[in-house]
Order: sequence, then structure tokens, then C-alpha cells
Amino acid sequence: MARSAAGRTPAHDATVSPSLRSSGDDHGNGAWVFSGRLRWAFVIWAVLSLPVVAVAAQLARTPSQYLVVFALLASGLYTTPALVNTWLAARRSPTPDQRCWWLWLAALVAASPARADDLAPFVDGHRNLPQVRRFIALHHELDEMLLRYEAAERKAGRGWIVVLDAQRAVEQASADATAAAAELVLRVRHAYQFGAGGAIQALLSAGSFADAATISDYTARTISLKSADLRDSLVAQAIVVAKRAEAEASRAALEPRLERLRRMLAEMQTKLDEATRVARKAAIEADALAAQRAALAAAAARMGTWDIIGYQDDQNPLLALLGPTGGRTCDTPEGLTATGEAFDGYASWYGWEFGGQPTATGAIFDPRLFTAANRWLPFGTFLRVSYGGRCAIVLVNDRGPYGNEERVIDLSEAAAKYLGVGVSYVHAEILVPTSAVG
Repeated sequence: MARSAAGRTPAHDATVSPSLRSSGDDHGNGAWVFSGRLRWAFVIWAVLSLPVVAVAAQLARTPSQYLVVFALLASGLYTTPALVNTWLAARRSPTPDQRCWWLWLAALVAASPARADDLAPFVDGHRNLPQVRRFIALHHELDEMLLRYEAAERKAGRGWIVVLDAQRAVEQASADATAAAAELVLRVRHAYQFGAGGAIQALLSAGSFADAATISDYTARTISLKSADLRDSLVAQAIVVAKRAEAEASRAALEPRLERLRRMLAEMQTKLDEATRVARKAAIEADALAAQRAALAAAAARMGTWDIIGYQDDQNPLLALLGPTGGRTCDTPEGLTATGEAFDGYASWYGWEFGGQPTATGAIFDPRLFTAANRWLPFGTFLRVSYGGRCAIVLVNDRGPYGNEERVIDLSEAAAKYLGVGVSYVHAEILVPTSAVG
């Protein structure tokens, strides 16, 4: 059928009311006859679709799964406004535009076999056997359990960082209380040694009015004992008690998360044992469960470290060597010495997805600190990392990066953001504590 200049068929034009046809929002774009309202459709798509696609992208593990995410994103971008347009057109035409459905259908068809792709080398040709179907189901259940475990582990990691922050606050409050108590003891000692009439005797022995003013000021500040001195000491002690209670509460809040991780580990181990038995009966190669077995072993190792980790694993003495800037400097901080050795290579970074998890040193990873992972340098080594005209001093407290030999260092999120590093070629100079040199 011939189309009008605007691209619509005459029959379709007849279904549009004159008021809508004359509206400034109608730009004659075929089926898109209600573009004023369609602007809101894009907002709806962004609000509803993008979070779903973001979660799907986080869960994707294979190329086919990433392809499905892309298909969902592309189809959502087209079909959300198209569906709104179809719904509006259906109110005026018995045959609304149906062309938007094929992309959603294609995405669903693409998604259906994606999960079994990684099992293809092991079960192709035997999928219809009951034991093989059971094995595939157990394999998928393990994958989903591992994903849930990773999410729970990230939450527990953030809880660990809260615990460490609370413990640091206790330590700072204790130091303040100790200083206040020492000041109070000093004032009491001076007041006792000087005696009740000591201030008057000192003033009478002054040779001039200036000397008298100095003596008066000194006795007021260092010899006289005021109620404020005692109050400051008591307040400092009360702050310690409050901070310690907060630390204990944060630790208590973390325990249920750790207990949940232990239960999930036990459940995954049971599921893995069952899948192993089924695979043996179905004559499926043991390698079919290699990835799940390795992931479970790594999770159990991290859990074991969490069970024994304590406040003693805090790395504050080494972090203090970063200086008052916390590592945001090109200068060598006091307490560190340049070795004259350096290397170049690609740097990447890791952040809150590993926050709170134990590093290779036993201290937990805090992405807010200037730290780094390296495959060969001794723990406790420092690096001056240079990129884009900036420098950062970082403490090596972890191992990595793995999987790409060209990458020589994994920076913490804070250090990477300060330098502007994504995956970038950097220069790194090796620094060591001065106490280790002499």
C-alpha cells in the first residue's frame, strides 16, 4: 500500500485524532506518533531496565552470557518506547504495531541455552540421560550458590571494615585518655610539690612586675589544679568506654554474617559432593567440576583466615610510614628509603568487591587505604607509583594481579582514583623502611 509523505499509511493516519496530529510532538516518524509521551518511555526504560542489566552483567561469566546481556540492553532500548507506542496506538486502532516483540523473543531464546555452554564438552550427546540431567542441574545450582556466597562475602567484608574502624576509634580514644590522665597526674604532682603557699612565695620573690606576671601565668597553667582537669580526664575515660561498646557491637553484628558464610560453605560442599557422585555414576569427567571445586576451596581458605584474623593483624605501624598525606605525595616520606630499584608495567586496581576480605598478609583489605598487590615483592615493601604527573606511595600487603602477566601491580581503589589509573602503564620505584636498611 502506498505511504504518505510522512511515512504512514493513510489508514493508520485516520486512527489519529486531529488534536494529536496537529500537536508539535508529532514529528511524522512512522509508528512513533506520540513522541511527546515517548520521552517518558526512555526514562521508564532507564529506571527499570538499567539496574536489571547491571545485575545481569555482574552475574555473567561466559561470552554467551555477556551476549545475552547486550541483547537485553539493546532490545530494552528499542522495545520500551515501542511498547508504550503500541499500547497508545491500540486505543485507537484494532491492529497496533507489533514489530517490537521480536527482539525480546530473540533475547529469551539466546538466554535459554547460555547456562549449559560451559558443560558442552562434558555432556554433549548424553543430555537426555537422567543422571546427566541431574548433574547439569547440580552444576547450575552450585554456580548460583557460589554467586550468592560472593555477595554475602562482600557484605561480610564491609562489616569487617566497620569493625576495624571501630577498633581504631577505641585505640585513638585510649591514647587521648592516657594523655589526659598523664596531664592530670602532672598537675597534681606540681601542685603538691609547690605547696599551698608556694604561689604566694614565688610572687613575693619576683624582681619586677613582668616577673610577677610570668610567675602568675605559670602557676595558673601548670601548678594550680582545676576541676576542668579532672573533668577532661573523666570525659576521656567515658569516651573510651563508649567507643569500646561500639566496637563490640560492630563485632557482634558481624558474627551472624560470618555464621551465614559458614553455613553456605557447608551447603556448597554437600552439593559438590553430590555432584561428584552423580558425575562418577554418569561417567562424566572430573574436570567438569574443576572450576566449582577451585572456587569452593578458595572460599574455604578465605573463611579460615577470617576465623583466625584479629585486631593484631592491623597494619597501622606500616601505614603510618606513608606519612601525613597517607601516600599522596611524590616525596619519600620520613621513615622510608629509596632503594634505587624500579620497574615499569601495567597497573590495574581492585576495590569494594574485595573490601574486608583477608589479604595475603592476613590483614583485611580496605580499599580506602593506599595499598597494593604484587606477585614478587616482599610484604612490607613500599612503592612510589608514578602516572600522569602524579605519584602515590603504596604499601605492598597482598599478592596479585593474576591472569595477565603484563600487569605488575594491583592498586587499591583509593590509590588508583588518586592517580587516575584504570588499566594503565606506570612507573614504580621500590622503597623500604629505613629501619630495615641500617
